Amino acid sequence: MSEFPRNLWYPLFLTREITKRPQRFERFGEIWMVCRLPDGTLLMTSDRCPHLGASLSSGSIRNGQVQCPFHGFCFNEQGDCTHIPALGPSGKIASKLKLRTIPLREVQGWIWGWWGNASPDETPVPLFNDMDQRWRGSDISSDWDVHMTRAIENQLDVAHLPFVHRNSIGAGGRTRVDGPYVESDAEAIRVWVTNRKEDGHPPKTLDMLKDLAERQAPNLEYRFPGLWQLRIHPKLRLLVAFVPVNPRKTRFYIRSCHQVRIPFLGALYSHLLAISNRWILREDERVVRSILPPSSLDAHEDILIASDRAIVQFRKMWRRRLEASTEGGKP
Repeated sequence: MSEFPRNLWYPLFLTREITKRPQRFERFGEIWMVCRLPDGTLLMTSDRCPHLGASLSSGSIRNGQVQCPFHGFCFNEQGDCTHIPALGPSGKIASKLKLRTIPLREVQGWIWGWWGNASPDETPVPLFNDMDQRWRGSDISSDWDVHMTRAIENQLDVAHLPFVHRNSIGAGGRTRVDGPYVESDAEAIRVWVTNRKEDGHPPKTLDMLKDLAERQAPNLEYRFPGLWQLRIHPKLRLLVAFVPVNPRKTRFYIRSCHQVRIPFLGALYSHLLAISNRWILREDERVVRSILPPSSLDAHEDILIASDRAIVQFRKMWRRRLEASTEGGKP
């Protein structure tokens, strides 16, 4: 069984990372060459020439195509071999000399890749579309040696803050979790967080929490398979794109979004947010990287509690999608 559900758009890179120079990346546990062709077209293909296996990321762009550094074979954006110098201009090129390519889309400052065999044309990229031109964003990245499922579950876990982050965002000792109230569908999970200090009062019922949820936006939102949002306050949000490097490594792209529009102040604010986010991520990583088993797909002995409602929904969603893509059906 594949580690990652198929026939989905995954965030893979920041727009600024991909240039006109061929580069080597690991994604989905495989090695790829990624570049931007002179006309702006993005190309992601196996980093292996089908001739004798040379690394295409060590090659170059020539006449708008990728050229292998070993024997000069050229490949177009569809992965077709168009020129073999040793055969001359009229030489016949075997159709099997073709690269495996990944469809890419560039949206909202991220580059998304289609992982699967079905056509991507009818499947939208899973985005948050409720931020307009007033918002400013800045990006940082962090690599964790954990499976993507554990990385995502950490961001859906509402009970760990006063323990893992006791010296930062968890200060205040809000250890009691009312709910949380969670809504989910085939594409998303929404979480309303109502943590508080233990004061001896009985917990709020789910009906009470549902009434609260009807009057305000969720604190946390997750769009399957790899995008998460935290509403900190009306003019400050945090977005995280989870990138599947391999079954034991996940890259985080963390985007701080705010509405400070004065250039100098906005840049300073973004810098301070980046420092804060890196600190908080390190607090999380120290704990999450030690979790056993490393993947929640193998966590058959985990005993979940009421505050894990969002994690329960996530595991159901991931397994349903994984089974559907393995069987070749639709989720």
